[in-house]
Amino acid sequence: MSVTFPDLASAAARAPALSFVLLLTHQDPDICRTPVHVTSRTPREVAPGRARRDIASYIATYIAHRRTRPSPRMRCTAAARLLPASVPHARFPPTSRQTVLHFPCSTDSSLFSTSGIWLWPFASTVFASIGLFMVAAVFLPRLLINPSNVYLQTGVILGGLYIMMAALLRFGRRSATKVMMIFLGLVFILGWGILTPVRNAMGSTSAGWSVLGWGVGVFQILTVLRPKQSFKWFLVGSGATFILSSIVRFAGPFMTSLASMFMFLSTKAVLKYRDAVILADAMTREDANAYAQIWKVKLAAPGARESLEQLKQAWDETMAAAAHFSKKQPRKFGSIEELFLAADRLNSYFHLKMEAHARAHGGKFKGAPVKNEDRALQKIYRSYQEDWRRCSDLNRCAIVFDSFEGIAKALRGLALDPEVVVLKVGDEKMRLSERYDAEALSAGYRDVQVCIRIRAAWTLEQGLDGVLCEVQLHDKMYFARKSLGGGHKSYVQRRNMLAQ
Repeated sequence: MSVTFPDLASAAARAPALSFVLLLTHQDPDICRTPVHVTSRTPREVAPGRARRDIASYIATYIAHRRTRPSPRMRCTAAARLLPASVPHARFPPTSRQTVLHFPCSTDSSLFSTSGIWLWPFASTVFASIGLFMVAAVFLPRLLINPSNVYLQTGVILGGLYIMMAALLRFGRRSATKVMMIFLGLVFILGWGILTPVRNAMGSTSAGWSVLGWGVGVFQILTVLRPKQSFKWFLVGSGATFILSSIVRFAGPFMTSLASMFMFLSTKAVLKYRDAVILADAMTREDANAYAQIWKVKLAAPGARESLEQLKQAWDETMAAAAHFSKKQPRKFGSIEELFLAADRLNSYFHLKMEAHARAHGGKFKGAPVKNEDRALQKIYRSYQEDWRRCSDLNRCAIVFDSFEGIAKALRGLALDPEVVVLKVGDEKMRLSERYDAEALSAGYRDVQVCIRIRAAWTLEQGLDGVLCEVQLHDKMYFARKSLGGGHKSYVQRRNMLAQ
């Protein structure tokens, strides 16, 4: 059975569980405007031992940034044990209802992800509030007094469109909501920003309407075109516009209320994100300290700095010879489901190839299944601006070495393998360097990550030569702490709290 996300309504009618999921989520059913084909398949249709999800489960991954978090009460209790008393907001009595309700999490941090306000669960509530305020408090009472005023009629219509945007967003139609927001922005600029002052349509208040039209219009368009900064454009920018309009002409209870609401939401979001960062850092502090101690031990070993220099040289040589391709999955995959199917088929061959490299260079191979849909879609929304082709690590593996020399040999071995295409990546993937700030960028952890393609006869025959894979080269002390000391678990908790 194959169902495309534009057909969700008919699919929901056949799956009550799916209807319930769609009712609860704000998230858009489509990814990057490309229909995503969800296919129910039997295990023999995919790689051995791997079966995909049913429709309802797959759709549910679109709320993974909310669903995968531990409960607020559990997070409060865990944070209370980790935070010292000197850290602000470190008091978390388990029975405090207020603490549980206001504990910072990825719901608050989603405003600062690459999807910005479009990943914020409260966006539809804000849109509805703006629309109701415009209709009930600002324009409709004046329209009843002066029913022939075209500008007041337009204001009521715009308020109704805001309410419609809230409804669309509430039921997952984010693409339609973005189109409508751009339309509203253009109407604000053309109507209130240009025509109102030119025709002096609102008399002595025309200047204030002009400021309001230009400010709100421009910031709404930027909210759609620059989603990563949409928090600044929509909340902070609109609030500043209302304040400026009040100063120019509209000093009164209505405009002041709007300005206060937007500035309150902006301040609240910034403070809660600050709290989330503090708590997330505290949750990984023990592991970060352990990683820092490992780094000191490694550097203190005889010949360590020479080994690091050799590793850096091997990295530079590998990147100098690397292919300068875009770090995106091939366009021949028309949907994310097709990409998952390709990753399923490639994974066993990829592991066999990398296991041979591990044996050749004295490393210990650690295979991994294809990245699950939950985490892949989290990264698409949180970090990749909804571009699923940037998921370059659906196929991944780790190779663990006893020394930096082994990692250097593995890098050179990958670069010399005629069946492996190494892609050029930034130096931030070379974390075994004294110049890399591990504490700030990766919670203290250090490794080397390489992005490759397998260009062998079999992958060319199967059309899998363009699939991107990630090879992680680890030092054994770091890997042991990550695997056995709970380091990765705390990192996942931190990642979810900060919507990364």
